[in-house]
Amino acid sequence: GDTAPRGAASTAAGNTVWVVDANRTVYVYNTGGVLLGSWTPGGLNPNAQLEGIATNGTDIWLLDNFSDKVYRYTGAASLLSGSQNAASSFSLVGGKSGNINPKGIVTDGTSFWVVNDGPSTDKTRDRVYKYTLAGATLGSWSIDAGNASPTGLTIDPTNVSNIWIVDNVSLKVYQYTGAATRTSGSQSASAKFALAAGNTNPQ
Repeated sequence: GDTAPRGAASTAAGNTVWVVDANRTVYVYNTGGVLLGSWTPGGLNPNAQLEGIATNGTDIWLLDNFSDKVYRYTGAASLLSGSQNAASSFSLVGGKSGNINPKGIVTDGTSFWVVNDGPSTDKTRDRVYKYTLAGATLGSWSIDAGNASPTGLTIDPTNVSNIWIVDNVSLKVYQYTGAATRTSGSQSASAKFALAAGNTNPQ
């Protein structure tokens, strides 16, 4: 059933992978790609469009593009079946130029980073927003002009410094060196690499 994945998350140990699908189900895999189980997140808007997932190894957070919210599922990293309602949620930065088209989320257990895909008429809104775990906004910054269709981001969990953002049109991953501490301005990618030939719809 995991035919429209919208985000993947793991811990620094990397021994489990959680994937959220457009069908509003979270699938759990081991490192060999074997399905361990799946569960249904509750408490979402009926029109929710899940676009990302993050974990600290205990809790699971889901990013909803429809309501522009992040939902927390306490202790859900151990779930392999059934369903669970969200324990809490927070709204992303709103307004005309806010974080209103979120496409990916990652956490180091202390902060969240959410990438926003701005409209083609205003690419300054292609930005990374940084939040506390409680949902307070720490700031945002503009990403590389070539990274104009961002659909996901990640960090190095063992050394939280660099941010990598995948692009759905250029089919490349862009590296932003030292960007984990950035909360304003803009930054160009210091490196980039092309995805494999079959990886044509990265999320």
